[in-house]
Amino acid sequence: VLKYTYKMDNADNGAKYQAEGYAFWKTIEAYAAPYTDNACYNMQSHTMGWVGSYDNTSCDDFAWYENAQMGGPNSGTFTGCYNMVSHTVAEGVDQAQCDGGFSNDYFYENYGATSMNNVLDLTDATQLGTSYDVTAWLQPVWDHYGITADDIGSYS
Repeated sequence: VLKYTYKMDNADNGAKYQAEGYAFWKTIEAYAAPYTDNACYNMQSHTMGWVGSYDNTSCDDFAWYENAQMGGPNSGTFTGCYNMVSHTVAEGVDQAQCDGGFSNDYFYENYGATSMNNVLDLTDATQLGTSYDVTAWLQPVWDHYGITADDIGSYS
C-alpha cells in the first residue's frame, strides 16, 4: 500500500497505482482498520493522536509523563505524551502541546481507515497527481503487529 500511494503522482500510471494500492488495502483492511480506528487532533501541534477503538472522551486522557515507570521493574522509563486509556503514544508533540492541545471536540472516528479509503477511492480522480505518505495511518497497525522498519524496507 505504501509503495502504490507513494507513486500515485505518476502522470502516466497514477490510476494504475491507485488501483493496486486499493487492492492491497482491501486485502488487509479488516486486519488493519481496527488499529487505525479513531484519532484526536491536536490543535497546537496539528498532528493526530491515535486512540484505537476508544471514543471521543479518550481525547482528554493524553498527558505528559517524565521518566515514568510504565511497566515492570525491567521496563525502563518513558518520557512523552501518553494516553492511559487507549495506551497509545502521541508522537511529535512537546509537553505544552500534549497538555494543552488535545480535546474531545477534535475527535475523528475511523480516521485512519477513512483517510486511506479516501485516497484510494477509484471514483475520485482528484486523488491522482499526488504522492501520499500513508505511514502515519499504518504506524499504529505496525506497532500492534510488531512490524518494524526493517520489515517494511525503503524506496531507495
